[in-house]
Amino acid sequence: MPKTTFKKHERTVQDFGNRNPFDIPNCKRFFTKSRGFIKAKPEPFIMSEPHTICDVDHTFYKIIEGRPLRQLDDIKVYMRNIRDITLFKANAAYLKDQIIQIDTSFAFEYNEYTAIERLFTTCKDSFVKFAKESYTNAKHIQQLAEDIARQVDEVTEELESLSFRYVAVRNKVGVILVIFDTLSMYRQFLDSLSPVWWREKHVPGYDEKSLSAMVSQHVSNVKLTADVEAKLFFKKPKQISVVFDNLRRQCLTYMQIEAISSSLVSSVVKAKNVLKAQAMEEIDELQYLVGTYREYVKFMEVKEEEAKVKFQRVLINEFQALFCSYDSSKLFTCLQYTNTQVFHGPEDPKDDIKTMMLHLEREYMELTSALDSLNQVVVKEATNDFFSEDLKMMRRAHKAQRDLKECAILSNALNKSFQPPKWRHKTRETTGVSTNRLVK
Repeated sequence: MPKTTFKKHERTVQDFGNRNPFDIPNCKRFFTKSRGFIKAKPEPFIMSEPHTICDVDHTFYKIIEGRPLRQLDDIKVYMRNIRDITLFKANAAYLKDQIIQIDTSFAFEYNEYTAIERLFTTCKDSFVKFAKESYTNAKHIQQLAEDIARQVDEVTEELESLSFRYVAVRNKVGVILVIFDTLSMYRQFLDSLSPVWWREKHVPGYDEKSLSAMVSQHVSNVKLTADVEAKLFFKKPKQISVVFDNLRRQCLTYMQIEAISSSLVSSVVKAKNVLKAQAMEEIDELQYLVGTYREYVKFMEVKEEEAKVKFQRVLINEFQALFCSYDSSKLFTCLQYTNTQVFHGPEDPKDDIKTMMLHLEREYMELTSALDSLNQVVVKEATNDFFSEDLKMMRRAHKAQRDLKECAILSNALNKSFQPPKWRHKTRETTGVSTNRLVK
């Protein structure tokens, strides 16, 4: 066998570092992650110390052992390459198996989805058909009910007419019965006064049976009718078996319905969980918005309080200093408005409170004297018509005030529910004894 020679560039050692050429990147891994490359710290090269070939080239063994350079055709390098290739193929086979499983599960889920969609379409068509038939039956039943109601109305009217006739006939019969009872009592009285031989001759069916004998006969008849023999409801055992067979079929029907609807119920439960998660996300978002708007409301309330303080300061210090007191100004304004707008009096700049009050008193006396000569019923009706709109406005204002109070109560309760607690738990340890206090 001829001796193989290697070229010079083939005999050079290539530094692959710590990287595995058959390694899989992290983006294609599912369960394992490769370790990051650890960069070796550079060692300072000091020329004053003695060095060996191991410090210059790490592919050599130590010079003391006398081992040569490890070539690329070494058995250990070959085994390491085989191991890396095998691991790479195993990982590739695993990825291929995962892809096949995903495709299989997708096909299985698609078949289930197709079956569920087909079942849903069938149920929907059946429900639409049932709704149409139910609507037709309901319309037919409604028509029959209307016809029967019409017949019942006619029969009711006829019954009322017959009832009136029956009452009239019953009254006449009652009168006749009263007369007959009176005559029969008078006949019995006359029969009791007549002798026995005359009663036996002229009274038909005369019998002097005693009252005790009649009572005893009636009691014996009642006892005979009370002794009734017991009877069996099921005469044959087959009747009971038929009843239990019907119950068994009904239970089997319920089980079939449950088996069909279990898949639908599971899908509904999954959808419910998804909707619940969405609702929780929306609730969190709403809570965030509520907190934001609460802070904004607090900021606006602070601004409102500051504006109120400034307005009160201006009103009390400057406005009252420029004009008269608040009560006299209000009274003067009300009197002037009443004098000019209600009684249509002239507006005089020289008017004061006393003159306007005297004028209003005189107008009031004239109106009361004129009202005394009017009809009070007409006056009350006109007054009610005049104040009806004011009463409606007052009722609406009262209702609005009550709604505002309820809204304020609910707003305070809502704000308090979202505020942090005012009490906190504090523990203070003394000499060997721990005390729990609630500190505000």
